[in-house]
Amino acid sequence: DLYGMSYVGKGADTVRIVRTNTADSTNAQQQLWGYFSSTQKANLLATKPPAGTTFNRTVVAAHHPVVGFIGLATLGTAKDMKDLLIKTKAEVYLTGHVHTRAITWVKNTLMVQTNTLGKPSILSPNSVYMLVGLDSTGPSIRPVPLSKGTTVKVSWPTTLITTPAQADLGGKNPLAKNVAPGSAMTVRALAFSKKGVTKVEVRVDSGSWAAMSSTAKPVWQATVTAPTATGKRTLEVKTTSPEGTDTHKIKFLVGT
Repeated sequence: DLYGMSYVGKGADTVRIVRTNTADSTNAQQQLWGYFSSTQKANLLATKPPAGTTFNRTVVAAHHPVVGFIGLATLGTAKDMKDLLIKTKAEVYLTGHVHTRAITWVKNTLMVQTNTLGKPSILSPNSVYMLVGLDSTGPSIRPVPLSKGTTVKVSWPTTLITTPAQADLGGKNPLAKNVAPGSAMTVRALAFSKKGVTKVEVRVDSGSWAAMSSTAKPVWQATVTAPTATGKRTLEVKTTSPEGTDTHKIKFLVGT
């Protein structure tokens, strides 16, 4: 089908994927610039999950960006997509089309726009894939480089911090909350390796590394003490595997 619903995961971890058709027109210009009809929006909103299926998170996937040049705003159908994002409580909007990378917010939905997964081009000289996580503090995202050459390869291991929220995600994260100074702070991260993760460690600012524990593959967790000084602080998680090491670093907010 050109649009519809898919459900990924099991039980409380089920994510609803809303698949949209943003070239919903027989007009070539509308297909190029992006067109999302109010009829399609109504049909998607009326779609019910299969019997016995429950979900707690929603991700919307589309070809055209909802904001920016060569997107749904050009021909005026962005308003219907924004309404869909609000009514489905979408946490992430996955898109592409213009072959340039962008991470921004459409109110409380994170728009993730990747460039290319294939051979690097003039428009996309540095191929990446977008690693996206969903946690209680909202979505997280990390552009992960792909190696250049005759074939595109992924480097291992790979790390993504999912909580606390990254303060400057997409410019300014509207979902980021202050962590109380000196409080016990939960840190969660995803760690991936083809040959198996050996260990995952965390540190705050330039402090000592502390071990994280595996809770459910690929999730690792630890409790650390938040700094007493307020403002943006640095959190870093390092994954070690037989392939080598990888670190992910974010800024988080400490305040009252």
